[in-house]
Amino acid sequence: MRTLAKNLGDFIRKLRVENQWTQEQLAAKVYVDRTTVNKWENGKSIPDIDNLENLCKVFHVTIEEMFTGTKMNMHNKKAVQMTFLDFLKSQYQYQHKLKVLIVILLIFILLFLFLFGLNYFFQNYRSVRVYSFWGNSENYSISDGLIMVSKGRLYFKIGNIKPEVDTISIYYDDELVYKGDPNQTITDIYGYQSFLYNKKVIQ
Repeated sequence: MRTLAKNLGDFIRKLRVENQWTQEQLAAKVYVDRTTVNKWENGKSIPDIDNLENLCKVFHVTIEEMFTGTKMNMHNKKAVQMTFLDFLKSQYQYQHKLKVLIVILLIFILLFLFLFGLNYFFQNYRSVRVYSFWGNSENYSISDGLIMVSKGRLYFKIGNIKPEVDTISIYYDDELVYKGDPNQTITDIYGYQSFLYNKKVIQ
């Protein structure tokens, strides 16, 4: 792309000088500002299709001549046309390679996301998370409690209750979940997410 911009810019400058126009005069003829013409001539940008058509008109050249940087005559017409054809082929090949690279990049991104998700799933499937808990009410205080959360189940031990009691009852939505020794581990309680975040009543 840099070679194309440089060659095109050199040809625009050559044609402008041949016509004894300043950059300002050329800019006025193709309806752009002087800085745009300056960027073209220095290979910093290339004209879009509308500006190319305007340049061809004011310089009385063809698109083939503009892109090849050579004016056609009886001796070089075929060579210029072949050069322009080669240019079009190279642009097509460039675009094709770019599309292939984009597709390959997207495949790698999707593959990475798939493998990342797969790894995340296996890292968390059947994983066990351990939490401590404590709390106070008007009648009791609890310390050193332990909760273990596995896939789909919740296990916990109440810990130390003050004042000490021999039996506790745990309710969830007015339904008795457990009644018995506070030191015994409670197992296999389903729906632990709602159980953890809803109101519990300890008696």
